[in-house]
Amino acid sequence: AQTGTLENLGEMRLYHKGSENPKNCVVIFFDIFGFDSGRHKNVVHYFADQGYFVVMPDFFRGDGHDPNSMDFIGTVNKHPIEGVSKDVDDTLAWAKAKGAERFAYVGFCYGCWAAFRTIGDRFVCGVNYHPSCKLEAYLGGDDVGLVKNVKAEMLFFPTKQDDDYYRDGGEYLKTLHENGFNKSASIDYKEQDHGFLV
Repeated sequence: AQTGTLENLGEMRLYHKGSENPKNCVVIFFDIFGFDSGRHKNVVHYFADQGYFVVMPDFFRGDGHDPNSMDFIGTVNKHPIEGVSKDVDDTLAWAKAKGAERFAYVGFCYGCWAAFRTIGDRFVCGVNYHPSCKLEAYLGGDDVGLVKNVKAEMLFFPTKQDDDYYRDGGEYLKTLHENGFNKSASIDYKEQDHGFLV
């Protein structure tokens, strides 16, 4: 069946599937267009069908970036990362109550930046499709150094518009390998445009 479950956790919606085998939990960090956009729910179904317990929290509370606007930073600032961080905490607590023991994430674009800012050492690995950690620079931070926050194995899928620091030989893998995350890798999608997966 292609349908997950939609439920409310306080004022935040969660979309989830696969709770019959809850130990290994995958958290989906959606892109800037939000919870209801694109193929995000199909991604939940896909990973649930591989045997994982998958949950996607609605950090934006029903909002999403307007595709006709170029003001991406405006959208990010509408949803402060401190709130997203609390939502991640609440989602993990909810999943643990269902039996989740190990956490990974799959992020897209904005979602990779949000994951880098919030997961700390609580996830065993993360998958980053067309990551937008560049947001950190637009917000006045150090986008190259942002990878130091992350204490987990990482897989990157940069596309032709994405920064070289995600690619082989780039700063992100170098830093991760130096920090002992030796399985971290990058698969270059040279022909693909940013945003393709969702």
